[in-house]
Amino acid sequence: MDFRLISRYLGAVSIIIGLSMIFSLPWAFEFAGGSWEAESSGFYGLLLSMLICFIVGLLLRFFGRTSTDLPLRKEAMAVVGLSWIIATLLACLPYLFSGTERAPGSPMSIADAIFETESGLSTTGASVFDELEDPFVVPRTILFWRSTTMFLGGLGFMLLFVALLGHGSSAKTIVKFERSPLSGANPEIRIRQIATALFRIYIGLNVVFVILLKMQGISLFDSLCHSFSTIATGGFSTFNLSVGHFAAETDLNAGLIEYSFVLFMILGGTNLTLLYWCICGQPKFLLQDIEWRTYLTIIFAATALIFLFGLFYDELKPFSKDDLQKTAMVSADPGASPLPKSGPLPNSEITVKKALSQKADSIPKSEDASKSGSAPKAQAGQKSESSQNVSLETSFRVALFQVVSLMTTTGFCTAHFETWSGQMLFIIMIITVIGGCSGSTSGGTKVVRWLIGAKGIHGELERSFRPSVVRSPSLGGNVLDKDLIFSVITFLFFFLCMVLITAFLILVVEPDTYWIESGRGIETKTIDVFSISLAAYSTIGPGLGVVGSQENYGALTEFTKFILSLSMLLGRLELYIILVLFTPSFWRQR
Repeated sequence: MDFRLISRYLGAVSIIIGLSMIFSLPWAFEFAGGSWEAESSGFYGLLLSMLICFIVGLLLRFFGRTSTDLPLRKEAMAVVGLSWIIATLLACLPYLFSGTERAPGSPMSIADAIFETESGLSTTGASVFDELEDPFVVPRTILFWRSTTMFLGGLGFMLLFVALLGHGSSAKTIVKFERSPLSGANPEIRIRQIATALFRIYIGLNVVFVILLKMQGISLFDSLCHSFSTIATGGFSTFNLSVGHFAAETDLNAGLIEYSFVLFMILGGTNLTLLYWCICGQPKFLLQDIEWRTYLTIIFAATALIFLFGLFYDELKPFSKDDLQKTAMVSADPGASPLPKSGPLPNSEITVKKALSQKADSIPKSEDASKSGSAPKAQAGQKSESSQNVSLETSFRVALFQVVSLMTTTGFCTAHFETWSGQMLFIIMIITVIGGCSGSTSGGTKVVRWLIGAKGIHGELERSFRPSVVRSPSLGGNVLDKDLIFSVITFLFFFLCMVLITAFLILVVEPDTYWIESGRGIETKTIDVFSISLAAYSTIGPGLGVVGSQENYGALTEFTKFILSLSMLLGRLELYIILVLFTPSFWRQR
């Protein structure tokens, strides 16, 4: 094992992390809509974090200065796995140095910072934040950095690394281990050209989506943050109600905005190599791809079923203004001063609303909440009177948006999907496990694996009653090797085992009192915990119950947050690359 060579690569990744923090700094100033009183802590926190990243990067590069650029073997896996770990540790520093609060009056712990960072880098979208719209709780500079981590994780550090720097014969090995091994055929060009082309497609999709959102009246800050999360299929939002904010709070055309999100989430869940061929003027590769056609078929079928079930049970209700008021009440602190002396920030209507709610004579509290000294969480199952009657188009849009969001593992929300009927939740669980296409930014187990697994099962069934027939299963005109089928089925089984093991650990660690005090009851704990584990490994973000569409992971224990941080990393790198780092024989000399 050439540790100097590994160190050289890790140093480059550390420097990239530091450089990427620069783009968050301008949001602290007035010309970008910031207020120095609210943003100064975030600004200085980012500067200190950048300094540490550069120092660490230069030290690692210095240690690896004498290494030779030999073809990477085991080192490639070590570089990819360790890069994500060191990136997480460095990228979490702005949360800690800025004094960012998880909830008003509750500074982020190390576990909170690592969880939020890993959620961004792995494009999961799970969050510990109770409040996102008050810059005195979460500065805009930190909010932008939060979205930037998702941008970086979307395409993958190693692909970005190879695209920008390129390191000869080692590059192909790095990309092989960072990207999915089932990402489809690549153009017959040099590996650095492939990486650079995919990077440009990724940037291009972000630019187009930002322009589209700006044309629909969304601010540049919110457009950039939501674009980073959408193309990366991550789901971080700048609003407490996620994308549902546009329908509940603003006078914008919420329908058009949500359909725009749907389109780009679908693109984010598509194999980027196929998009490359489309740009090259050969869309036939996309249209003939069996995985992409199956991907769209599942989306349409799931949407149709959830739409029909939703109409039958009358459950396809989008977020309403009542939901917006509930989130403001939850984050408000009755004992706090109404507003800092500087007054409300530009474009911060939510800050004013919270100030008004704090000035109110009383804020409704449940009995349990009054005992704990905090305002109650809004019950996900509650429906506002104003949202009881919705049009067919709105119901269809809710169904389509949530299906696309959850299947691509983006995790944006426009409705309380966790309160839907059992049939609808069953469909949601299936599509979240499947995920998007291989070679895309989405998580899950990938559509192609299920296609290969189905072909393998069909072959075994045929062999059971026709043992004399020798037939090699094929997919999309390509013969499937037995070793490939075996590896795919092994991965799916391994994935399920890891989800179950992690769920059991969380069940043991998390106290029952959290479910009792939340009013949900201990009987929902098992289902909630399973959804938490599945959401982490599939990099979805929101789960069911205590981590539903309007909730967060902040109240979980520190140990659980560390477990889930590791789970998100395992899910993003598809289990093996991280787990081999814990194998002693892996680190031995060749």
